[in-house]
Amino acid sequence: MIRKEVSSPRRDYDLRLRAVSSAGEAVGGDLIEWAMKELSPNVNEFYGCTEANLVTVNNSMWRKIGSVGKPTPGHEIAVIDEKGNEVINQVGEIAVRIEDPVLFLGYYKNPEATAKKFRGHWFLMGDLGLMDQNGYIWFKGRGDDVIKVSGYRLGPEEIESIILQHPAVQEVAVIGKPDRLRGNVIKAFIVLKDGYSPSDSLVEEIQQFVKSRLALYAYPREIEFVKELPRTETGKLKRFELRKREEEKS
Repeated sequence: MIRKEVSSPRRDYDLRLRAVSSAGEAVGGDLIEWAMKELSPNVNEFYGCTEANLVTVNNSMWRKIGSVGKPTPGHEIAVIDEKGNEVINQVGEIAVRIEDPVLFLGYYKNPEATAKKFRGHWFLMGDLGLMDQNGYIWFKGRGDDVIKVSGYRLGPEEIESIILQHPAVQEVAVIGKPDRLRGNVIKAFIVLKDGYSPSDSLVEEIQQFVKSRLALYAYPREIEFVKELPRTETGKLKRFELRKREEEKS
């Protein structure tokens, strides 16, 4: 939201920020690099949830741009498969070991919902991610936002982070649109930067831009240019609202 309103805050204001912190929504590598340049070199990205508090941090001590960092002290984090086995360099569910100092005990008077959040010795965060060989967590998407295309599970954030690298793109939100052949196709809603106008040639250019950086099944087969994206009061994308719009059209 800051980037949208003030593209060059360091130029326009006498900033003396010692640190900047973000949580609630995956930021993405492109935005982290912008914040380090325009706001403060000390940018901290936190990942967590109400039930388990903050479980990872990506900061200047061990930053790897694009990831959500490493587990915070006191937390044991893993990515697990459907059987509850830990996996490396493979997309699975982000999980916290239940022997955790701040993990919740359960949902009030709702044992069924509580039971769904656990698998073996792990609490499920409800998000997909990947842990690399160095212990960094790479956020791939919230469980409700995951898109299934031609048998593959894709997180919208991964596609959005690539589209945001295109010079014409200010903001983007990606959803899955139902398709009889593929199950879903990827649709991107894009807010353009000042100086750019919607056109068929720009649609094709952005599609080719994504194709050259991701697998072919991950590029947006449909692109719609919009003036703004639906967000919550805290700035989170309301992808469910975009999905609802598409359902109402069909």
